[in-house]
Amino acid sequence: FVDLSPDRVVPFDNIKPQIAAISEFVSVGMHSTNRFDLCAHNHRDTIGIWGDGSLAYTMACILTKKFPKSKIIVIGKDKRKLALFSFVSKVYLADDLADGFFVDHAFECAGGEGSFFAIEDIIKYINPQGTVVLMGVSENKVPINTRMVLEKGLTFVGCSRSGRKDFENAVSFMEDQTFQKRLSVIIYEDDPVSSISDIQRVFATDLNTPFKTVFKWNM
Repeated sequence: FVDLSPDRVVPFDNIKPQIAAISEFVSVGMHSTNRFDLCAHNHRDTIGIWGDGSLAYTMACILTKKFPKSKIIVIGKDKRKLALFSFVSKVYLADDLADGFFVDHAFECAGGEGSFFAIEDIIKYINPQGTVVLMGVSENKVPINTRMVLEKGLTFVGCSRSGRKDFENAVSFMEDQTFQKRLSVIIYEDDPVSSISDIQRVFATDLNTPFKTVFKWNM
């Protein structure tokens, strides 16, 4: 049972339940985008996203809609996942970045063991005075080249939470049919859950799906 006061509930219309199931995930992306908008300078020709998982994909959807005049570029490790980012300006394999490559601002969405390599690349390829939004969670300490951070005058912003306004903004974006269609690409709907064994099944399924797993709760 979930005991929630009415003022915490954010209503929505015209969002499929399978898509609405990841609204909290989208709200975190909305929060980070809002903080970026407040912190970053207005030269935003090129925004880079490091990562090719669910978070990177969701941020690509949000940033493409929020900043339609900016070039959204995704840098990842997996060719098959990067193929799904067909709506962004450009995708690159991390190992293929050339010395002439650059971005004005960056979102780190790699997390885990990939955080170090993503942050290292971002510091190398971001223009001076750029803003870096850190979103990928790492369980280990991540070394950062502070010399180059200072030399370039970079701003780092950490984001992993959201509030009511972020949920309202998420609903506003998710009610857009194009945005919904893009999100559906990373959602796998498993069979309904009606027993303990079903719970074990969906968690096992989730381990073998590259993005998000959702299911109907029938307990």
